[in-house]
Amino acid sequence: MITAGYSAEGKYSHFFITQVPLQRLYFLNSDFVMDQTRALATRLTAAGQQDDSKKISWLYELLFTREASQEEIRTGLDFLQRNSMAWPEYIQALISTNQFSFVD
Repeated sequence: MITAGYSAEGKYSHFFITQVPLQRLYFLNSDFVMDQTRALATRLTAAGQQDDSKKISWLYELLFTREASQEEIRTGLDFLQRNSMAWPEYIQALISTNQFSFVD
């Protein structure tokens, strides 16, 4: 029989990390989150970097403390090419990920 993380002794053997839909919706609809994404986009453009792929790499270093993969850079560039005002929306997408919310 599978139980929700309980061992036979009645102790937790592990915990599940969950995100309910309302937590995700907060990142999509919150004025606070949107203000923060706009502030980060302003900081990004103020840094003076013109190359979008380097801006994406900088964001990954800042938000996830790791380098962006080539696929992540390509995906980001594709997203940015579809919308001229996309930096705040792109940043919002990044901070809405589980990777941003949890430390691995």
